[in-house]
Amino acid sequence: METIVKPDSCVSALNSAAVTNLSSEHFSAPLEGGFVDGTLIHRGSFSKLATLVPGYFGIERGYKPLARLLVELDDELAVATFEPLRCQPQRGLWTSEFVSPLLVPHRLLGQSARAVTEHVAKTHSGIEEVSLIGHSTGGPGALNAANHSSLIVHNVILLASAGVTGHNALSLALKAPIVLWEGLSNHDRLVANLGEEPAYFFLNSVHDLVHYAFTNPLRTSGEALAVGQCNAMKNVKRARALGIKVGGLFINNDAFFPGDVAKRMVSSDLDSFICLGSDMGHLAPQTHTSEIAATLHVQLAELGKLATAKAIA
Repeated sequence: METIVKPDSCVSALNSAAVTNLSSEHFSAPLEGGFVDGTLIHRGSFSKLATLVPGYFGIERGYKPLARLLVELDDELAVATFEPLRCQPQRGLWTSEFVSPLLVPHRLLGQSARAVTEHVAKTHSGIEEVSLIGHSTGGPGALNAANHSSLIVHNVILLASAGVTGHNALSLALKAPIVLWEGLSNHDRLVANLGEEPAYFFLNSVHDLVHYAFTNPLRTSGEALAVGQCNAMKNVKRARALGIKVGGLFINNDAFFPGDVAKRMVSSDLDSFICLGSDMGHLAPQTHTSEIAATLHVQLAELGKLATAKAIA
C-alpha cells in the first residue's frame, strides 16, 4: 500500500510542533559478554518506543538529530540510538579475541538492536508500542531484531534499506563514492543538522571502520559479503506472518537503493510504502533530517492504525 506524502506539508507539521525540553539518557545494554552503548531521548514519560538502527557506515551521533525531531513530533514517543559495536573500543565485542557462536557477523547489527530495545523496555515501564527503524543496512538489522526479540514488536520501517533492490557487493562498492560525495556536497545541511564539519564527521566514520577492519578482518569480510548479498524480503514475510507491520520509506535519488526500483519490486509486499523525491539521497536522515522525521512520523502513525485495526478485527 503506497502513501502519498508531500515533504513540504510534513515539515510544516514539524515546525508547528511544540518543542519542550528533551531528556537524554545514556545506557549500556548487555550483549553476550559485551555492551552496546546508546542514548534514549524522551520527554520524561512515554508509551511508545522506537529504536533507530544505523547503517553499516553509520555512527550514533549521525542519527541523534533525527531522534530528537521524532520525539518533538510525538509526546508519547521515546527514541533510542546506539553506537555500532565497531565504534566501541575495549568493550569486549570490539576486540578480535572475543568470539561467540551467537554473534554471527551479518546478524551482529540486528542482535545489537534487539539488545538495546529489550534493555530499554526492561528498564522503563508503560511501553505499549515498539517500533524499529532501520536505515540502509540497518533495515535488515531491524527486521532481524524484530523477528527474534522476546518483546512484541509492532512496527518496522525500512528507511532507504538494503536488501530490497537486487544489489550485490560490487555494485554497492562502485556507488560508495557517489554517496560520500553526496554527503560532502550537502555541507551546509550537515553542519546545521550534525553541529560539526562534514569532513570531520566522515573522517571519524572512516577511522572507526578502518580500525575495526584491521582489528577484525574475518568478521569485517563476513559482514561486507552479507551486506552486499542480503535479501531482506524473506524476513519481511516472516515479520508480517508474526503480525508485525512493515513499512518502507525510500528515496528516488538514492544511489545505493533507488526508490523507484524499490517501489516496483517490493511496494506491494509491504503494509505501507512511501517514496520521496526532490534533492534527497541515501544520506537523507543526515542531510534532510526534518523531512525524514516528519515523514517517519506520518508512517509510524499509519502503521499504528493498521495494527490497531487488526487487533480490533
